[in-house]
Amino acid sequence: MITDTAGLIREITARTARSPRSSALLSALLGAYQSFAPLTERLIRVAATAPRYRRLTEFTLNLCDWLCRTGRFSAGGSDEPLFPGLARKGFYESEEIPWIGDVERAADVVRRELLALRGKEAFRVYQQPHGAELPVHGQWNTFNFYHSGHTFEDNCQRCPETTKLLASVPGCFPAPGIAKFSALAPGTHITAHHGFGNFKLRCHLALTDSRGCEMRVADEVRGWEDGKCLVFDDSLEHEVWNRGDLTRVVLLFDFWHPELDPHEVELLQDIIAFFHQLRYFDEWKASQTTMLPAQDEDHWWV
Repeated sequence: MITDTAGLIREITARTARSPRSSALLSALLGAYQSFAPLTERLIRVAATAPRYRRLTEFTLNLCDWLCRTGRFSAGGSDEPLFPGLARKGFYESEEIPWIGDVERAADVVRRELLALRGKEAFRVYQQPHGAELPVHGQWNTFNFYHSGHTFEDNCQRCPETTKLLASVPGCFPAPGIAKFSALAPGTHITAHHGFGNFKLRCHLALTDSRGCEMRVADEVRGWEDGKCLVFDDSLEHEVWNRGDLTRVVLLFDFWHPELDPHEVELLQDIIAFFHQLRYFDEWKASQTTMLPAQDEDHWWV
């Protein structure tokens, strides 16, 4: 058990010094010491009060180690650090998530704002995360509300009711990950991949006729039902197909894993925000704001 901030930094240094890829990222970590130290000291104080909170320190250390070894802070592999002690399963049933009914009752309002975006060149070609390997066969276009530390203010203003809905979902907005409209054109296949972090779950609110569309999470395959939510753990291997004749569009958003307690969520928010501020991550955030418009809308949005 590490008992001081300096000890944590020494441990990070020792773990990453062996990796030839680590020097720039390690420099960024150590260069941000002043902002990181108060957060780590908070975490250590909390960990000392109850054994359960020690998993926060363990996760933080493993996250630093993984970042410096791999050079990425995003989806793309099965070797990602896991938050200890959280249940992992592919899909969650609606009755396990208390607020699902509220989201589903808002489907018509969200759908109206989605359809108002047609013909406005609002969607962008999906931009894959820094360091990720996620081959997409076909056309995957997105309209971002929030993505990895960046709020798309213009998009939020264009869809005020959807933004209000996201803000009402416990643990959703503006953390811990992504919120966007996700459009998959007919014939598209998002190949097998892992999302980053088991500390969050992902929800899809289906907004279109999704016949012929399926998603596999681990060893289970399910489809979407218009106006209904599909909740899953995207840190498990998953892939998506649109074998139908229509574009599948969902409101996609992440929310904190329900087994985390409020204090853990508070600290995780600060930890994730810290890593989003690292210098190397700025380039990818900039790329998210300059994504290419999705061309030939009449072709892919059917």
